[in-house]
Amino acid sequence: MITELTARELRETGISVIGDVRWGTHFCYFYETRQDLLDTLVLYFKAGLEHNEFCLWVVSQPLTVDEAKRALEQAVPDLDRLLAEGSIEIHGHDEWYLHNGQFEPERVIQNWREKLNQALAGGYVGMRASGDTAWVQKEQRTVFREYEKKFDALSADQRMIVLCTYPLTANPAAQICDAARFHQVAVARQHGTWEIVETPELRQAQAEIKRLNDQLQRATMKTPKPTTFRGYGAAVLSVTAALIIARWLDIHAVTAPVSLFLCALMFSTWYGGLKPGLLAMALSLLAFDFCFVAPINSLAIEIQEIPRFLIFALAALFVVSLSVAQRSATDSLRRARDALEGSVQELRRTNESLQAENAERRRAEEALKQAESHLRLVLDTTPALINTGRPDGYLDNFNQRWLKYVGLSLEELQGWAWTSVIHPEDVDGMVNRWRASLASGELFQYEARVRRADGEYRWMLHHKVPLRDEHGNIGKWYGSSIDIEDRKQAEEALRESEQRFRRLVELMPVAVYVCDTSGIIQSYNKRAAELWGREPKPGDTAQRYCGSLRLYSPDGKLVPHEESPMAEVLKTGIQASDVEMVMERPDGSCITVLVNIAPLRNADGEVIGAMNCFQDITERRSAAEELKKEKEILAKVFDNIPVMIGFVGDDGGIKLVNPEWERTIGWTLKELQEQKVDIFAEAYPDPSYRQKVLDFVAASTGEWADLKIKVRNGRVIDAACAVVHLSDGTKVAIARDITERKQAEEKLKATSEQLRALSARLQSAREEEAARIAREIHDDLGQQLTGLKMDLRRAERKLEGLESSPVVNSLLDTIVNATELTDKITTSVQEIAANLRPEMLDKLGLSAALHYEARRFQERTGVLCEVLLPETEPTLSTEASTALFRIFKECLTNIVRHAHPTKVEAALGLENGRMTLRVEDNGRGITEAEIANPESLGLLGMKERAALLGGEIVFQRGTKGGTIVNVRLPHSGTPVQPKELV
Repeated sequence: MITELTARELRETGISVIGDVRWGTHFCYFYETRQDLLDTLVLYFKAGLEHNEFCLWVVSQPLTVDEAKRALEQAVPDLDRLLAEGSIEIHGHDEWYLHNGQFEPERVIQNWREKLNQALAGGYVGMRASGDTAWVQKEQRTVFREYEKKFDALSADQRMIVLCTYPLTANPAAQICDAARFHQVAVARQHGTWEIVETPELRQAQAEIKRLNDQLQRATMKTPKPTTFRGYGAAVLSVTAALIIARWLDIHAVTAPVSLFLCALMFSTWYGGLKPGLLAMALSLLAFDFCFVAPINSLAIEIQEIPRFLIFALAALFVVSLSVAQRSATDSLRRARDALEGSVQELRRTNESLQAENAERRRAEEALKQAESHLRLVLDTTPALINTGRPDGYLDNFNQRWLKYVGLSLEELQGWAWTSVIHPEDVDGMVNRWRASLASGELFQYEARVRRADGEYRWMLHHKVPLRDEHGNIGKWYGSSIDIEDRKQAEEALRESEQRFRRLVELMPVAVYVCDTSGIIQSYNKRAAELWGREPKPGDTAQRYCGSLRLYSPDGKLVPHEESPMAEVLKTGIQASDVEMVMERPDGSCITVLVNIAPLRNADGEVIGAMNCFQDITERRSAAEELKKEKEILAKVFDNIPVMIGFVGDDGGIKLVNPEWERTIGWTLKELQEQKVDIFAEAYPDPSYRQKVLDFVAASTGEWADLKIKVRNGRVIDAACAVVHLSDGTKVAIARDITERKQAEEKLKATSEQLRALSARLQSAREEEAARIAREIHDDLGQQLTGLKMDLRRAERKLEGLESSPVVNSLLDTIVNATELTDKITTSVQEIAANLRPEMLDKLGLSAALHYEARRFQERTGVLCEVLLPETEPTLSTEASTALFRIFKECLTNIVRHAHPTKVEAALGLENGRMTLRVEDNGRGITEAEIANPESLGLLGMKERAALLGGEIVFQRGTKGGTIVNVRLPHSGTPVQPKELV
């Protein structure tokens, strides 16, 4: 409470236009820019801190707590110390005014009381506070107006100064008027200029006069001063003095005790008052009785002395009464004089105060007129459309912005004519709502389209509030209209965006849900419900932080929901990334999820919730474990495989090698890296060969190639190498040491060549021997058989000329049989000679020999055999002709034995400088097993014949069955030169 002394005490505000104010001042400040707000409040709080006042600053948009601290720190260098000591507190509006997002006026007022009590208990002279109202929404203005009214009554008699700040751009005219109404002083600052909207009301002067009158009345009714110990002391001393003097006079035969005691009584009463006078009277009676009434020196009284004693007592009582009356009259006169003098002085001061108040009132009236003009100017220049109305709903005034916006005059809008600019579809609803507000006296708010001067209808928010007198009756309606077309379009775009976002979230394969600051789930998508195995109700206070029944850490430890990652993010405001958790579902199954949680913040950077995106990684985790096992296996294979493996970077440097590589090459990876060894230069000393190797590595085709590598000890090894290319640019080289295999191959090749040479010699010798035998059979045996046949014919003719007789006939039959046998022998000899070496091959060439052999095959087997021959006889060596003929004949032999065809086709030709022979049948067809069978000596023999001449032979199954044999020989038909046998 404010005492009489502190009621007169003035406090410096730091605001030049306000000056000093008394405790209990509640005033408001309308600012235009954020910088205007900071400039004013920094000086305001600086003055409070310098005068030992507890300061409380509640900020709102567009100002943040950190920005307020930085601005105040420039004026108050030791701000950090003051904040630590608690001399000043700075809060955000949501922390001070809101509780769970709701504005509760009674709770806020109680908070003000508690802060004031704490400040006074802490030794501060009072409290200085400021609260910004930019956070107040349109639907909260009525409640906030009532709160301001109650708070004004609270602060009036408290040791506190409160400055409320209002942004001009966010408050309609009606709210500006309400703010000025519920504050003792209202000031505004625009474009750096101060304006006083309203000065202190006259009731302050009236309250001061009433206070002075009450003080004067109390002064005139003051009670007598209380008796002090000095009065009693004077009574005792005066009686004692009278007794001493009376005894002294009695010794000298002078009797005057009564007079002396009466004088003592009068003195005591005059000096000390009634009570000291009575004390002196009692002491005088005792002294008189003891010293001057018989018997002497005793308090006993003889009967004859009683009248004397009573007369003395009555006299003493009379003297006391007279002295008391005189003292009372004297005191009354003195008090009346003092009161009169005080009243005169007080009335003089009151007169001076009233004169000052009258002057202040005249200045206030002048300022009020200026403020009204300024307010009208503000209303006309404000970007909002402002209008006023009577209690019956008649709109009587529109600001210039209204008139310019719709392109009509004031007369064309007054009354109810304003409905002409409202969209036809909105006018009925708006009029009905306006009439309802007029009937109920409640706030009017409606969204309707207004026709602009160019004919375009634009959405506007219409807002009207009533201004009431002290009896609660509506005296005026103040309205504002704000263009919200852009907001409408933005809301529609936002609505569509939210729908798209919600649709996207629903379609996402990732689970998503959102919690508020208390952990209550606000929303979640379908995937989240699938992973939880349940669908918790959004907003359910019993379900916090997570929708799963239970949470476990990866090691199987139960994690309470209050300690979950979501709870930690909401508590600390720090994002959680890639956190693995295990969720238990209603069916008892558990899944492993990867959690990513981000805090959601408002424009001030304060956490208002959090979003959790999580996905099922159970299979991925299993796959990761399998991959880990595979990596372990690969690592063991890499370390133990008897194959050299090396990883080559883009720069050609060796990045990694396995132990087999180090053992074979002789260099360790550490040595290569520390000594910066160019391994390619070491392994391939020949520059040209090294470049071929580098090109082979760069190509990374994956094909195998045999390379010769020089190892660290100088030995050259043979290696089969292949290089593959990885996605990151690394090349993997794989190599096997094939030195021993190469050596074995060389030996085998040499042996094969020697065997082939031997085979060629044997083949040649066999052909020569066959040709020789064929010639001998043809020449010698053939001639002898021919001679024998001629002799038998001659003998047959002679016997035919003899006379027929049994002997002759028998002999003739024998000769005829012998002739036929000779023909058969001759045919067999010819066939044997032809099989050994067909004479036609040497005399007529390969074509004729093939044709002849085909005809013989067809006659012998009945299988149709066609041979397609070139127009000109090819020029071939004897060896080539023999080989092709023998191969053709072997093919026919195999066909008869295995294929069982009905037709055989053969073709001899020249293709790309090579002699070709193709034999095809329509039999059962050869199988892969038969082709690969090492016991198929006929096939091996044909291959060997072709190989001896540097050719090749291919056996394959036809697409429609049958067997196809393709033989290719060099046109020269030169046999392979045999190497010298070892």
